Amino acid sequence: MAALQNLVYGLDLEADYQDHFDAEGIFSCEDTADLPPKQRGVLQRQGILSLLQCALYNADTYIGYIGYDECIRKASWTKT
Repeated sequence: MAALQNLVYGLDLEADYQDHFDAEGIFSCEDTADLPPKQRGVLQRQGILSLLQCALYNADTYIGYIGYDECIRKASWTKT
């Protein structure tokens, strides 16, 4: 959704949003209700129940992510 584009992490998603990504740059959230209030609000206002995101880097600098939002039912993803 376009509403997730151009967010300012420190303002819109809280400064610690990047902490959700694991060492491989993956953030998998089965239930957005488990996220901190500000992040939960941004996502749930758009009907997002679960998400899967992959961090994007330019050299060693985090520049954002590409992701998949699940709005029909809660979902979990595995590597297999």
